[in-house]
Order: sequence, then structure tokens, then C-alpha cells
Amino acid sequence: MGFDQGGLLTDAVIKHPHAVLLLDEIEKAHPDVFNLLLQVMDNGR
Repeated sequence: MGFDQGGLLTDAVIKHPHAVLLLDEIEKAHPDVFNLLLQVMDNGR
């Protein structure tokens, strides 16, 4: 997602918390990206 599309993932998680998000090889991501995704998913509870 680009800078101009901020909030799309957060909105999707909030609207559909039961949705499945497949993260292939997430362990290879930069630690900041990994932590950001964890925060987004935690926000969608």
C-alpha cells in the first residue's frame, strides 16, 4: 500500500475482524513493518 492509501488495512480489519490475512514470509520483513502489522491487527479486535 502506498502512502496515499493509509488506513485501508486498518479500516478493513475494523470492519471485518474475522477476515483472513495471509502473510507469507513475514519473518523476513523489516522489524518496523512487522510491528506495524501487529499493531493494526491488535487494533481490529
